[in-house]
Amino acid sequence: MAAEDSVVSASTVIRGAVSGTGSLRVEGQIRGDVSVNGDVSVGANGAVQGNISGANLNVAGSVQGDLIGSDSVMVEASARVAGDLRAPRVGIAEGAHVRGSVETEGAPAVAAPRRAVAPAARKAAPPPAAPAVAVAKPKPDKAKAAPPAPKPKTPEKKARRAPPAPVVSAPKRGARGRKKSKRG
Repeated sequence: MAAEDSVVSASTVIRGAVSGTGSLRVEGQIRGDVSVNGDVSVGANGAVQGNISGANLNVAGSVQGDLIGSDSVMVEASARVAGDLRAPRVGIAEGAHVRGSVETEGAPAVAAPRRAVAPAARKAAPPPAAPAVAVAKPKPDKAKAAPPAPKPKTPEKKARRAPPAPVVSAPKRGARGRKKSKRG
């Protein structure tokens, strides 16, 4: 950040709108709208309850309000945003929590000019490579597939084992144990 940048430190809480020239880095809390002509950065521990507008917005903390960037809006993985995102370029990192709509407005970036190619060179140039795409193999249809060929029987298979002996449960004894005999 340059010398004309402003910083809201971690121990600072601002209640009210913030506006100005230059850039702003928020490490503390702002409860109001933020509007600057430079870049706005909300740190991982920073929190803004209001709309933010600026050139390039980079959010790693918490924002409850709309993010409006004249150039870009970037939402980091640690960010929590409840509001709409509007800019010509919008980036949301994996893991970020965003609840709202995303609108990219403005003209797209200017593409680099193409070089003229002689007609003979066009014919000799190989076609552009197609992007690699994983293609799943089709599963055979079980109804249409031919049944598997029977396996040849070998002499070892003819000799079968005898089935195991049946399991016989032991008679249950009463709850009192054995009956005593009436001897003498």
